[in-house]
Amino acid sequence: MIKLLIIADDFTGALDTGVQFAKEGIRTGVGMEFDEKLLRDSGEDSVLVIDAETRPMTPAQAYERVVGIVENATAAGIRYVFKKTDSALRGNIGCELSAVLNAGGEKILSYVPAFPKIGRTTVDGIHYIDGIPVNESVFGKDPFEPVSDANIKNIIGSQSDIRVLSLPKEQEEYYEVLASDGACIAVYDAKTDEEMYQIGAKLKAENRLGLMAGCAGFASQLPGLLCLKGHQENHISKRKSMIVISGSLNPITENQIKFARSSGFQRITLNVESMMQNEYWNTEEGRRKLEDLAAASKENSMLIIDTFSRRYEDSIHTVQTENTHENPRFRIAALLGEMTDLLLEKGISDTHALVMTGGDTVMGFMKRHPGLALTPVCEIGQGAVLSYLNRDKEILPLITKSGGFGEDDIFLTIAGQLLLEK
Repeated sequence: MIKLLIIADDFTGALDTGVQFAKEGIRTGVGMEFDEKLLRDSGEDSVLVIDAETRPMTPAQAYERVVGIVENATAAGIRYVFKKTDSALRGNIGCELSAVLNAGGEKILSYVPAFPKIGRTTVDGIHYIDGIPVNESVFGKDPFEPVSDANIKNIIGSQSDIRVLSLPKEQEEYYEVLASDGACIAVYDAKTDEEMYQIGAKLKAENRLGLMAGCAGFASQLPGLLCLKGHQENHISKRKSMIVISGSLNPITENQIKFARSSGFQRITLNVESMMQNEYWNTEEGRRKLEDLAAASKENSMLIIDTFSRRYEDSIHTVQTENTHENPRFRIAALLGEMTDLLLEKGISDTHALVMTGGDTVMGFMKRHPGLALTPVCEIGQGAVLSYLNRDKEILPLITKSGGFGEDDIFLTIAGQLLLEK
């Protein structure tokens, strides 16, 4: 049966956490629902990652969604539950941690938000991005979920009434406080992988690994801490070409695309304003644009299609609605998902590897394939995860990357790993 359940708030987060186990040979599946069939079919020491897709939800919606998943996990006898949070603290963190604790049947949830390998550290309860408080970094200006505070206790407290303790590296004196009556979310400082492992070892010795939270950084420590054993062999299936579909508006991704363009990638920026019309890909303009994109994908072994547009970014701030059919953020993600499917149908699935950046972009594609699960394989560069999607009896290599992850040369790194030598 499944030994560990991971609950993520978007698809790129689900994959960059799941791959921490898959790369160790541990059987790992990523999907959108808690499926009893997965429990019956899984082997020993399996890991199930669920994308709860709570990032864009209201706090109340996110709470109910996570509670339902944890209750199913508890009923199924899953021993360990890990709530994956964004490494830059975006999303409904407070209410989702509360949901895990309230539904999980324990008094303490241990939260280790650091990811030192990519510059995310926590010191005295303050979260930093490359040494800068997260709210003063590029994530403080995120077009979708700007982070307004670097104090983790404040972030959680804005959505939860549960007691929060911010614990320094040397936290032994807090044990009696943790063990006292009442629910508690314990937030741990960490600046290195070694410090995260020491925290995990201490939690294991105290039998407090039942309910955990963090990002892919702390998750990477769990195979050893939970004694998970894996036997699967992973391999990279190379292709002649790669196509990058980017719906991210993160400045980090924009810099990566500019670097790729200067390094030989062809770049096409879509006219987002035109795409907002109904049934765009069925219009004359849309069909013509699709033919141009298909031709470009066949003529260029390294192609990027992106949506960077000042008007698009402005519309995100001016149009505030939960209706996904009206919200530009979700309409564009859905259109990118449809575009990707149409390009695959035009014959690029046999020759191309598909790269997608931004959780909404990946979700726009995955929603067109309900019931399918991705199998993460390995990391290709910082924050870039290779998975295989069984699509219409075809195995499609899919590389996903969060908009805020990766060095400037990430797309060049991916190309070096995925493309056949000419």
